[in-house]
Amino acid sequence: AEDPAGPWSEPMYVAGAPGIDPSLFWDEDGRCYMTGTTDWGKSAPGVWVCEVDPDAGRLLGEPTPVWSGALVNAWAPEAPHLYRKDGWYYLLIAEGGTEHYHAVTIARSRNVMGPYEGYRGNPILTHRHLGDDYPICNVGHADLVQLADGSWYMVALASRLYGGYHKNMGRETFIAPVDWSGEWPVVSPGTGRVEWTYPAPDLPAHPFPQPDSDDFRALCWNTLGTPG
Repeated sequence: AEDPAGPWSEPMYVAGAPGIDPSLFWDEDGRCYMTGTTDWGKSAPGVWVCEVDPDAGRLLGEPTPVWSGALVNAWAPEAPHLYRKDGWYYLLIAEGGTEHYHAVTIARSRNVMGPYEGYRGNPILTHRHLGDDYPICNVGHADLVQLADGSWYMVALASRLYGGYHKNMGRETFIAPVDWSGEWPVVSPGTGRVEWTYPAPDLPAHPFPQPDSDDFRALCWNTLGTPG
């Protein structure tokens, strides 16, 4: 679609892309790459990269394994995203599974196809060391975004505890500021964990259009939980 409101084309199936959690990355030269997670039942777990033709819906070559996570024999290395910054390709993934041991780890390379070197400070975000009673748990499966003012933020999935180790709302989306003044991102500087609140960035207001009626099929009504 040329507009988020549509109209949208029919979905396109990319044949030969194995596993789960596909993500697209457009390089500065306009070439497009797909990352994904291997099919754990058929091969060693890890993340792959392959150039893709998004218009034709086909891989341009064979998927190349590039990283299997920060830990040796890491459980469930998945959810990859690629970014290019300061001449490096950064590969952000989740590992540890989607429950208590969930974590966000990162690696980088000078070449989009690797080899990727893991950060010695991994994981860059996790709550698994905070105990079963910490009210925000299962933090992982993240993405990075740079705002118009140049600041960086991370969005990640996590859960809130209710009445014991129960997550009635499932996995929800959380946000945390990121300091990228060095060569590697520092998430939630000063604490290293997702906090309940942060100062809002100083950006122009961007109000979203309000519905003309209480038609609950409208996108603006489609939400889990309530903002604020």
